[in-house]
Amino acid sequence: MYAVGNYFIEILPEPLPGEGWTGSARFSRRSDYRRHASVTKVTLPSHILMPTMAAAESAIVSWARELVEHSGEVLEVSLQLAEDTHT
Repeated sequence: MYAVGNYFIEILPEPLPGEGWTGSARFSRRSDYRRHASVTKVTLPSHILMPTMAAAESAIVSWARELVEHSGEVLEVSLQLAEDTHT
């Protein structure tokens, strides 16, 4: 798990037999872990394909950091929608 800004990011690598590795990033708010409630998480596919698991994870981390830096509002809307569907 990586801490980036106000978020925690978990990388979920997936093998693609004969093609390499891809994966998703699961985002959650750091502040949600301070409460005693459940932690809302959203998983976004990276659409990244790399030859090795390590290369895929590194590329997905970079992509996720860019997403947090430049599109934090997208994450907030996604997390809010996830919260709304669970209440």
